[in-house]
Amino acid sequence: MPRRILTDGDSIDNYREVTAAERAAIEAEAAKWVLPPQLFIDMWDIACGKYGRYNRATGYFELNGLTDITYEQAIAIYQAWRPKNAADTLQIYARMNIRTNIPWVQSINSGCGEAFFANSTIEVAHLSEPSTTITGLYCFYMCSKLHTIIGDIRFGLSNEFKQCSKLVSVTARMNVSGGQLSFIGSPLLSLDSIRYSIEKSQPCTILLHPNAYARVTDELFTLAEERNITLAAA
Repeated sequence: MPRRILTDGDSIDNYREVTAAERAAIEAEAAKWVLPPQLFIDMWDIACGKYGRYNRATGYFELNGLTDITYEQAIAIYQAWRPKNAADTLQIYARMNIRTNIPWVQSINSGCGEAFFANSTIEVAHLSEPSTTITGLYCFYMCSKLHTIIGDIRFGLSNEFKQCSKLVSVTARMNVSGGQLSFIGSPLLSLDSIRYSIEKSQPCTILLHPNAYARVTDELFTLAEERNITLAAA
């Protein structure tokens, strides 16, 4: 019978005994796996650059911190990707069935409205580098699985992350004095994300979900006051 020696930090609670039927099902599923075409692996690695790769040890594709992307999911992500310019970003990933996206290769200094509109499967959205200016209200509207946004977002108008209930990590700033930056649909928003918005935004109002607002520390309230930023629950 196969044996495994527990290493430091490992626990017997991480394992369970499987039945013969379960083992047979696992082995049958494993037997179906085949190595993806090398041509696609090379195309994926080149397109993703430093943000992703194919992991031969696990058999999964990786991108933007996700490490369990299947071959089928990777195909959908790759097919959706284009090295677009600013004029092409409107609804570029709207309503698509992708878990994440290969990022743009240059800054987007205008537009980007509705880029991920109603994308109910996106988990990590990666915008262009070093920054993306968003002038529309619906870039992330109804992204119900979105938990991470990579890239410095600079809002030129008031914005709401409507129905982004799983959003945790985002670096967003209000680039217009007197504007409104709203996270009212994101109860899980991290303190680091809130701090970034306070530190980088022009004087504005930052609206938070009550659950996120309840976690704001006295230090952050003081910092917001010093920067003429109003924090409010909505």
